[in-house]
Amino acid sequence: KNINDEIKKLIKSGISDKKAKHLSKMRVFGCPPGTYGAGVDFLINSQKWESRDDLGKAYIKWSGYSYGKDYHGEETEESFLERMKKTDITIKNESSVEIDMLESDDYFTYHGGLTAAVKKAKGSNPKSYIGDTSDPLRVDTRDLNEESARIMRARVLNPKWIDGLKKHGYKGAQEMSSAMDIVFGWDATSEIIEDWMYSEISETYVENDELREWIQEKNPHALLNITEKLLEAESRDMWDAPKEQLNELRKIYLKIEGDIEEYED
Repeated sequence: KNINDEIKKLIKSGISDKKAKHLSKMRVFGCPPGTYGAGVDFLINSQKWESRDDLGKAYIKWSGYSYGKDYHGEETEESFLERMKKTDITIKNESSVEIDMLESDDYFTYHGGLTAAVKKAKGSNPKSYIGDTSDPLRVDTRDLNEESARIMRARVLNPKWIDGLKKHGYKGAQEMSSAMDIVFGWDATSEIIEDWMYSEISETYVENDELREWIQEKNPHALLNITEKLLEAESRDMWDAPKEQLNELRKIYLKIEGDIEEYED
């Protein structure tokens, strides 16, 4: 039905019958041949984006290349855009307990980027889920909000996880910083990170004297990045930060930045 409807629509727009049949059957899309990525993480890391729509446009631009039996990386952005307009649900399945959606930037780049692309294309958010098949006898499906809150409590804010990372010195601090990057990336693409999550990250990693001093000793740039990302989230209206907490965060940031400059000089 979808193929026949699209063929009629394409022919009506002036495309030949043969080309219309070709375009209507495209279902597998990816980045341009010889490249890798979805463009989303580049924009976020460079801070050269204004809104979630910018991230959605980047995803559509990077992912609008079709792959199939008779074509390899054919640029078909309009066809991909049409698929996004008809998308109601996005899902990423996980079959392992060793990694989760807040542990790799691939998750927010691809799944988060996809939700931003759908929002850009159709004007409304899709329903988005994580499928958990790590235990075949207890398969579960959770929406992104539920899953992000679960992982935030179980790992990112869990003292046992933090203590485990502290055994790894510089690398452990880097992992803490990376977790902040991924939390920020998910919120930028999917708007699923709640205010309490940012506040508790700030309290745990920055405002807590003991952990802050440990991170600064082992990897000061990791601490600077965590603080900077929290402030960026507030400046982009992603986090409605309490005034007192925000003021404290700014003071700490300026001190960290000054200490790093003094050390490097």
